[in-house]
Amino acid sequence: MLPAATALDGNSGGDGDRDDVPVVRWSSLVEASIPVPGRVDVNAAVTGLRHLEASPEPALVFSHLAAIGVPAVCDDIVIDLVENGHGYRIRQPAAAPSTVPETVQPIPPSRPTGPVRGPHTVTVTVDSPERTAAGSGFSGMLTCSWRDGYEPTPADASLIGLMVDHTVALIHRERLTGTVVELQGRAQQLSGTLARSRRVASAIGVVMALHHVDQAQAMDLLVRISDRTQRDLQDVADTVSAHPLPAADPLRAGDLRWLRCSRE
Repeated sequence: MLPAATALDGNSGGDGDRDDVPVVRWSSLVEASIPVPGRVDVNAAVTGLRHLEASPEPALVFSHLAAIGVPAVCDDIVIDLVENGHGYRIRQPAAAPSTVPETVQPIPPSRPTGPVRGPHTVTVTVDSPERTAAGSGFSGMLTCSWRDGYEPTPADASLIGLMVDHTVALIHRERLTGTVVELQGRAQQLSGTLARSRRVASAIGVVMALHHVDQAQAMDLLVRISDRTQRDLQDVADTVSAHPLPAADPLRAGDLRWLRCSRE
C-alpha cells in the first residue's frame, strides 16, 4: 500500500520544482512529484448557474454569480460594474485580500472580446452598454484569481466567460419580461379606454339625432346629467344608448332648454 500523500506549496519544494506549480510529494518516494490537477469544479459551477437568481438588477445577479464562483472556480472574484454613470465593486469573499486595485477602474473604450488569461488570473469583459426600452446599459470587468499559484487553462477561461455571458443574458431576459408585462398592461388599459370612448360616442350620436344638437352640446348634456345624478359618465352613456329619453324628461328638459338657448 502506498503511503499517504501530502500537498506542499511549490515554493517549499526541493531542487528542480517549479516555483508556481503546487506539487504532491509522497513521503516515501523522495523525488516523485506530480502537478495538482485543475482546480475548477465544473459541476458545481454549472449547478450554481442553474439556480442563479434572476433579476433585472445587474448588481444583484452578479453578486450571486460571485458567490457561485468562489470557491467552485477560483479563490477570489472582483467585479467592477458601471451603470448610469455610477461605478461599484463586488468582491467575493468580501474581506479577502486581492491584487486588484481597490478603486473601481474606468472601463476602457476598446476591450477584448473574450476572456484574457494572466498570471494566476482570468479577466472577462462585462458588456451590455446599449440603453434599451428594457433598461439602462451596463458594462464592466470580472477578474477571477487564484492565491496558490494555479495557472488557469483555456478551458477554465472559457467556462468563466460563459458564466458571465449567461449572467448578462439572464439580466436581459428579466428586463424584457418586465417590459412585456408593462406593455400588456398598457394595451389592456388602452383597450378599456377605447371601449369606454366608443360607448360615450354612441350616446352622443343618440342625443344629436333625437334633440338636433351638435356634438359639443350633446357631450355637455351627458356630463351635466352625470353630475346631477352623481352617476358615472359611462353609465349615463349606456342608459342613453339603450333607453333614449324624450326631451320632456324633467332631468333633461332644463339641459335641453339651455342647449337650445345657447345655440340660438
